[in-house]
Amino acid sequence: RLDDPNRPPPATSIVEFQKVADGFAGGDGLCFDAYGHLFISSWGQGKVWCIPRPGEKAVLVAEGMQSAADLCYDLAGKRLLIPDMKAGTVVSVPAQPPGWEVDD
Repeated sequence: RLDDPNRPPPATSIVEFQKVADGFAGGDGLCFDAYGHLFISSWGQGKVWCIPRPGEKAVLVAEGMQSAADLCYDLAGKRLLIPDMKAGTVVSVPAQPPGWEVDD
């Protein structure tokens, strides 16, 4: 019961949180590519963003999914694999944040 006087206090962090980014309603999946780009999926918005470098503004990479869930980076193909949970599909998109293209 929440009103139980013998209930222990809620857990608190013993370290200070540092906000990396915000504005990702329903943010779900996170992954890095081989270049250090951080990708974030949103199951609530059906979109994927990329933070190219720490402190940079997030760049939209993919949209139009019903519900972009967790994602992973395909190192060999340099693509993101994203399950669209509501559609029951897995989609693949290039892992290239616009304006941050990388030549190998």
